[in-house]
Amino acid sequence: MALYRAEAERLQEMLAEVPRPGDPALAIRALTDAVAHARSDEASRRAAEHWLGPLPRRLDILDAAIASTATLHDPGLRRSVLLDVVEQADGVALVAAYDAIFAERDADRLRRRAAALRHRGASQSTPVEDEVQALRLEQQAELAELEASAARSARNRAREAQVRALRLLQETP
Repeated sequence: MALYRAEAERLQEMLAEVPRPGDPALAIRALTDAVAHARSDEASRRAAEHWLGPLPRRLDILDAAIASTATLHDPGLRRSVLLDVVEQADGVALVAAYDAIFAERDADRLRRRAAALRHRGASQSTPVEDEVQALRLEQQAELAELEASAARSARNRAREAQVRALRLLQETP
């Protein structure tokens, strides 16, 4: 029991840094709808992140929670922790998927704008200002692609945590 308390206190200290509002279900439902229809819903995204906290931090907490279940001998408590991990990992994956969709959309938009600047001057020599602006837009597009890649990695990491938790749930009596 002392081992469980020590682990619970360590997890609680990690959670103390992450703000959590009352009920995130509405935000998650709205964000799911936004992702399904590829439309923006920043208010729901902010509310979901408010519930989860910063995604990298939440992923660390979920990994720690999964690891802590190895020391839990009470099957009911272990099941509760794992179910909570599954729910939160799903929320992290959803927010990360949302971020990836819109970062990719931004990158595409920026690349199209750069191409349009270059195309406009294709029949004549491209003015230096247009070329400089096109290069800036391409750099911004590359940053957006890096953000999309990071979001996809976070989504994948959340799904992996979810799968690990589900496997452990199957092994829990």
